[in-house]
Amino acid sequence: MVAIRKQCLNCGNEFERHVYGKKLQPGARPPLFCSSKCAAQAQWKGHKATQRQMVRDKTHPLAGKNGRMFVYRKALYDAIGPGPHPCHWCGETVEWKTNGDRIGALIADHLDGDHTNNTAENLVPSCQNCNVLRGMVASWEERTGRHISLLRYTP
Repeated sequence: MVAIRKQCLNCGNEFERHVYGKKLQPGARPPLFCSSKCAAQAQWKGHKATQRQMVRDKTHPLAGKNGRMFVYRKALYDAIGPGPHPCHWCGETVEWKTNGDRIGALIADHLDGDHTNNTAENLVPSCQNCNVLRGMVASWEERTGRHISLLRYTP
């Protein structure tokens, strides 16, 4: 048995792994993380899904059963109220929903496309179709380097 001492690439803690036999088997990689939790955290670092922060407020109307909601939904609700509201892009009537039903649901859309900018001035009510379309257009523009003026916000 051989003990390998390494530093975790995620948390920086030093850890020790035991390898049975005299050395690592051919093709085997030495461990990079101290635990599977650190490996999972490292995999998701910088991923867009991790940038969507949640806040806990059990008394808020948009809070789920556990009292949590996305920061951008809370910011927009606090700015515009319960609704219903027209979609910023097409005018369709949308309303706040917390039960997972997407039909007619109000989606907080970021005007500048930056999901970390959760100021009330950057958030507008949007329907599902317009929100998805804006995302597809932005992805296409980023991928191709060409711009189309469909549903794009220009200050």
